[in-house]
Amino acid sequence: MNFIDTLLWLENLDKEREFLVTENTSNKKGRFLIKKEAEGLCFKLGFPIDESFFQKDSKFSLTDNKVNLRINNFILKGILPETKFEGYIFESKNFDSEKKNYYRLLTRLNSWFYLDFLEKNKKEFKVVLNNIEFSISQKIFNSNSKSYLLIESFDILTLEEFKHITNSILWSVGFLKGHCIREEQIFFQSETLNWDQNVNFFSRLSLKSKILEKPITNTTGEYRDFIEDENFDFDTIDSKMSDKSLEKLISLLNANHNTFGAIVLLFESFNNSYTTRPSTLFIVLEILIEEISKVINPQKIKAINVRDNAIKTIEKYKSKIKLDDYNLLKKSINEIDKKLSQNNIKIESVFKSLQVTLSVEERVIIGKRNKFFHGKLINDLLTIKNEEDYTKIEKEYQYLTYRLYTMISKLILKFIGFEGYIINHSKLREKHYEKNLDEDYFIKI
Repeated sequence: MNFIDTLLWLENLDKEREFLVTENTSNKKGRFLIKKEAEGLCFKLGFPIDESFFQKDSKFSLTDNKVNLRINNFILKGILPETKFEGYIFESKNFDSEKKNYYRLLTRLNSWFYLDFLEKNKKEFKVVLNNIEFSISQKIFNSNSKSYLLIESFDILTLEEFKHITNSILWSVGFLKGHCIREEQIFFQSETLNWDQNVNFFSRLSLKSKILEKPITNTTGEYRDFIEDENFDFDTIDSKMSDKSLEKLISLLNANHNTFGAIVLLFESFNNSYTTRPSTLFIVLEILIEEISKVINPQKIKAINVRDNAIKTIEKYKSKIKLDDYNLLKKSINEIDKKLSQNNIKIESVFKSLQVTLSVEERVIIGKRNKFFHGKLINDLLTIKNEEDYTKIEKEYQYLTYRLYTMISKLILKFIGFEGYIINHSKLREKHYEKNLDEDYFIKI
């Protein structure tokens, strides 16, 4: 089948229909009504099919009149005769994860999800990663089709290479949208660029979407309820992301696993309780500061290399010199980058290098870093005796969360060359924190 026919066949799995199911080890067979649900390809296991049909290491083949499937990953829920089979990873029989092919990834979107942050209101953009061009767009393939985010390669590569790059794209788009869509991912492969025959697929369900606040003001109307000024002109702060800045963000995540991990951790922090968020966000900030400083302060890297090479050299002669002399040399070598660490690696120094001005309040928050790293409360004098005390501290942690998030947003967006307005979430929510901040609702960078 070609790409469109294959997609339509997959979409029709939303409707229950019969498959012949074969357990590949025992070659036992059974016919089941199967339907794709949020958890995967599902059906109920009942008599006369006995429990031995499903073993711990079972692999399954599913056949209808068009496609042969393999299910390698599944779980069973319940007890016979109401046991439910959930195959959450499945693929067409001829899907080859090792061979280089052209690839497409489809991620099903919610009805409200739009690529609304692109300049000139475009719905598609292209990036070059690892010398391969990729297209990212929002697609509806026919009148009955769902809405998808489509990522497509225009050269051949392995599935592992494609997945790595698409992850960088998905988390980058997710950061800008405040929502990383991951519930259903379908990887398609083709030997030809026209996708007209022998298209195979690999489907993965049950991934959890991640929620985050949006960093930029590309859809400003949604914040009208926060602002009492009826004359506030939202059109003046509408901001879009240039292709160049977006490509730099994706490239940053694709090339640097620490930065990629920091973005994932950023999302994870917003899916945890407010009282744990600031500590995690300080870690995110430190990781990003370290990685960005390597780019904007190359002398730091040079100094570290000099230091590391010097340490390797004295290690060779450790047995030939006095221990006191060795310790003195090593201590002196470790001082090589101390001045650079003090002057350039500090959080404020990196912001200054990017020409981002930190407010007095933001500097105060940076000063709380060590307390959070060591598990202390914001206020050492605060004791929690009742629910009201806990509510007070939770509000303060919420406030710190949004402060840190705005700082992180400034850091990332300024580094990738974004020009526009970012959302000052702590100002928008100042009444909730019982504060009166002399700041703008939206900050221009």
